[in-house]
Amino acid sequence: MTDQPAPPARGPAEASGAARTPPPSAPDLDRWSLAAADAWTVVGRCLAILLGLLAVAGAVGLVSDVAAGGGGQAITSIAWIGGLAWLVHALATLVVGYPAGLLVSRLLPVGASRAGAAVAYALAGAGCGAGAIVALSGLVDADFPGWPWAVLGAVVAGGARIWAHGTIRRRQAARAGAPGVIRGR
Repeated sequence: MTDQPAPPARGPAEASGAARTPPPSAPDLDRWSLAAADAWTVVGRCLAILLGLLAVAGAVGLVSDVAAGGGGQAITSIAWIGGLAWLVHALATLVVGYPAGLLVSRLLPVGASRAGAAVAYALAGAGCGAGAIVALSGLVDADFPGWPWAVLGAVVAGGARIWAHGTIRRRQAARAGAPGVIRGR
C-alpha cells in the first residue's frame, strides 16, 4: 500500500484513445460575467445622468417660478413630480436597459473603442427608449411620440458608456492579467 492516490479511472472513450469533448470553456462563462459587470456599470451611470438631468430641470422650473412671481412655492410640486419621473425612468432603465446593456456588452469586442461602444449603447438606448414608450402608449390607449424618448435613451446610454469607459477598460485589463495591473480583492 502506498501513500499516493490511485490513478483516475479511465472511461471507455479515454481507454480507446478517442479525443474527449472539453466542457464549456471558462473564458466564455467569464465573458458573460464581465458583460454583466459592464452593463451594471453603465446602468448606474445612466441613473446618475437621469438624476442630473432632473436636477437641472428642477432648477430651471424653480427659477421660472420665482421669475413669474410665484415666490418658489412650486418647489414641493417640482420635487414630487421630479422624483416620480426619476423613479419611472430608473425602473425602465433597470427592467429594459440592463438586459439590453448586457447583450450589447457581450456583443462588443473586448477592446472596443470609446466611440464605438458609445454608439452601440446609444443605438440600444434609443431603441429601448422609443420601444418602451410606444409599448406603454399602447397599454394606456394614448398616442405618445417615441422620438423624445429615443433621443433621451440615446443621449443617456451613450453618455453613460463614455463615462464608464475607463472603468470598463481597467476591469477588462485586470481580467486579462495585463502587466502592471493590480488585481483587486
